[in-house]
Amino acid sequence: MPEHPRSLARRWRPHPPLPTTLLLLDATGTAPQDAITLLGAADVRDTLGFTLNIGGYTPDREIAATAATIRTGLRSSTGRDDLLFLVDTSRNGGTAQGSCNPAGARVGPYSTLSADPSQAQNLWLTTPGVSDGSCGIATKAPPARSTRVSASP
Repeated sequence: MPEHPRSLARRWRPHPPLPTTLLLLDATGTAPQDAITLLGAADVRDTLGFTLNIGGYTPDREIAATAATIRTGLRSSTGRDDLLFLVDTSRNGGTAQGSCNPAGARVGPYSTLSADPSQAQNLWLTTPGVSDGSCGIATKAPPARSTRVSASP
């Protein structure tokens, strides 16, 4: 179960504050209205912004709509129009259903940053090609091969 937002706000605030630390709160997998409530309660107004799609497969068009709704809600509740939203695009280049090595997963757009805070800050935060665990492999994947390595010539 997620931590209570007020408790989260107390935990992320260092004592004393770290002036060179940039903090974003993650809203991955949260419905937009819930994200607005949770991020607001966790004092997102005192951070750089929020993140979406960390380790996820959600296509850009869906992320853009979610981010716009969250930004609008946070603008109303915090008064800030400069909250950044950072999107993990390392795995959202294909149409994939599922959450662990789904078929159809592809590398997403390269990392791009914008000076405009209303635009997505796209970064590969999850290493492309790294498995989410031993939960199966995508269909049509080549069979695994092994090579015997010996220390002697």
